[in-house]
Amino acid sequence: EKTVVSVLDKFFGGSKENIVPVVKDQFNDEEMIAIEPLYIAAEDTDLQGDYAGRDAIEDMVKSLNKAIEDGKASGNYFHKHNTEDFTIVKAWVNEVDCIIGDTEVPEGQPIAKIQFNNEDAWELRKSGDLMGLSIGAKAVVEDVEEEDA
Repeated sequence: EKTVVSVLDKFFGGSKENIVPVVKDQFNDEEMIAIEPLYIAAEDTDLQGDYAGRDAIEDMVKSLNKAIEDGKASGNYFHKHNTEDFTIVKAWVNEVDCIIGDTEVPEGQPIAKIQFNNEDAWELRKSGDLMGLSIGAKAVVEDVEEEDA
């Protein structure tokens, strides 16, 4: 089973020294459900040095759940090909440190529940040939002034 870190490292590079702990995907084989991270936990920095505060993470999850509710969030492959092979059921921000499956999940971690509707896609996801979610988002870069030390 590949982890999100190894996938990011494969496609975006990065050194082992700056790897941030991430949530491993958790799979419910009987129901073909995956619990997956959407992005890094609030207040963490990703491998490219990007940061998301708690408010931004909460807004992202709220926006995704609204899109799900409105029928505008569809599964797709590579941000290009819509599919009914899987459905994003819901997203949430983990409220407290906890364990999901065998993974410690930090407070502030945005997570999604994915229902697979196609056994072939499910097997591809479990094998790591089909990667996890991508938020496919555009961000606004804000200059943050450092306080005088």
